[in-house]
Amino acid sequence: MASSVQTPLSSLNRRLRNICEREGMDYGEDVLDEDELVRRFRVATQLTAKTIRGVMSEIRRAKTVDLCFLIDGTSSMRPHIEGVRDSVAKIVNTMVRSRATPTGIEQLRLAVVVYRDFDNPTPMEVCQFTESPDKCVDFCKNAKAISGAKHDPPEDVFGGLEQASKLQWSKDAGTRIVFHMGDSPCHGNRYHAASMRDSYPNGDPRGRTSQDLFKRFKELGIDYYFGKISRHTDQMIDEFCKDYGRFITTFSVEDVSKIAGSVISSISTSVEENVEKSKLGISRQAKLRDYRLDGGTPAWDSLPVLQGTYLVYELPDTVEDVVDDKPLVEKQISNVRVKIAPNPFAEGSERIAYFGQDLFVGYGDHRARSATRRGGRAVSAPRRTVVVAEPTPAATPTDIVLKEYKYLGKKQNTLERYKTACEAQTVAFYLADQFNSLTGPLGEPPIKFLKTKALLLTSSKGLRIMSCERKFFGDVKFVKFSNNCAYSMQSAAREVSTSGVDPRIVGTVMAFSHWTFQRTDGFLMVVDLQGCICEDGTITTSLQKSNDAKAAAVKKTKTKKVLMTDPAIHCLDVTRYAPLNLGRSGMQAFFNGHQCGQLCRRLGLEEVSQVPSPERC
Repeated sequence: MASSVQTPLSSLNRRLRNICEREGMDYGEDVLDEDELVRRFRVATQLTAKTIRGVMSEIRRAKTVDLCFLIDGTSSMRPHIEGVRDSVAKIVNTMVRSRATPTGIEQLRLAVVVYRDFDNPTPMEVCQFTESPDKCVDFCKNAKAISGAKHDPPEDVFGGLEQASKLQWSKDAGTRIVFHMGDSPCHGNRYHAASMRDSYPNGDPRGRTSQDLFKRFKELGIDYYFGKISRHTDQMIDEFCKDYGRFITTFSVEDVSKIAGSVISSISTSVEENVEKSKLGISRQAKLRDYRLDGGTPAWDSLPVLQGTYLVYELPDTVEDVVDDKPLVEKQISNVRVKIAPNPFAEGSERIAYFGQDLFVGYGDHRARSATRRGGRAVSAPRRTVVVAEPTPAATPTDIVLKEYKYLGKKQNTLERYKTACEAQTVAFYLADQFNSLTGPLGEPPIKFLKTKALLLTSSKGLRIMSCERKFFGDVKFVKFSNNCAYSMQSAAREVSTSGVDPRIVGTVMAFSHWTFQRTDGFLMVVDLQGCICEDGTITTSLQKSNDAKAAAVKKTKTKKVLMTDPAIHCLDVTRYAPLNLGRSGMQAFFNGHQCGQLCRRLGLEEVSQVPSPERC
């Protein structure tokens, strides 16, 4: 095991180089001259500030929504056309007019496309996009619900999809949705049971294909949802999934009273996903990896043993060291051996996750702290680490999770990015420890962050880099408490209602973000909080027996803890913690939605309405 202490200048040069190269600029050699370093820092800060403005603009754009109702307009669908009419006001009031909406929709335009079949006297009716709910309501009142003369079950679904793609979608709408409702499939035996009577069993008589139609949807960035009314459309949706290239979320709307809730859910999902994409600043040139999700248990005995190197960071000594940009001590653990599942088992907006096994003892011991710590304070002697020449094989492998970035392209999958993520999680781990020392005596559940490493694997195919952390154990549910922008207490409250999360835990997590801001004097804030709520082991308490002063009973109790992973850090120095650091803008987004709870008040946290402009950077 080897350690390297980065100097402040080498660490700063590394960050500035990464920023400049990300923007296509040649950084040149590392510099030691103070004036030149200040100049380069200003350039990098300006470049990053411009990027952040672009990200925040894209986030606002993601909250501008174009929603098209695509409805089968035959006789059996009259109740659903009326259901859309009755749902419009509720949808608009919930998503736009109510300030309590978790998605923070800024603008919602509505359109309606009613399709029928080729032999129908009115095969199509269209209400173009409008901001006026009344126009949609009037359109639905007047839309005809009539069937054609042939009376075969399939309808001209392709005509409806084509017309939806030709609507006047706004270039300012970062979220585009088609919510389709129908009780009959499209023409073509591929899309329905062979026993179903179909005037066009070979498919669309005009030569349109679902491949071409969904290719157009993807080009336009349209999210497609389906409101299911009968089982007759099941095969069609299965085939649509293949051509759309993604799973199609289906809502049961046989009961028309469920239309509004289903549509609101689809809007919330799409907006949140688009906000997540926006905050990552993924370039159009970036290419998504080719992968297939597989949640099954890997056949470990058949998988090869891979040899690599861990990069891991020691915890900082003080909060002031973090604020003052004192580089973390980086350690390398060589000759580690792991097994990795061939396919990822899960994905997020940023990364995909694989099951893995660490085959050596001491996985959790790679975090050795500085030997010079005294009562939590740093001393002047140089740091030491215990040198381990070769890890020891373990009798039982440690279950781990390995993650890699989903997108390939310029600066999407670099060692620098993995290092930055490890640094951010290490700092979050340390700050959570400090927070717990204050909240533990108050009886609050502890917040813990998983320790993370970067894993470097070299093979004939080149260098593969992944982040690595312990696997969550037990039957636990992953909870997303907050993101790094567009935050609201309503989003956290939704986790309480849908996941059964204790509201007290939600309050603790939100107070943690607020506390990190105040503890660092407004310099940084830990956000994007997500993880599992699990048992914190056994707490042993000595209880004195009344009949024997020297004897003690042992009471064993269980307590909850919040085990976190993948945080983001907003910091006034925007050259740090990229690309999820949105600086003052990100902090302001948090406080725009944050409502101080009981724990904030018990900790003496000051309410913040306006984050001061950065002065120290």
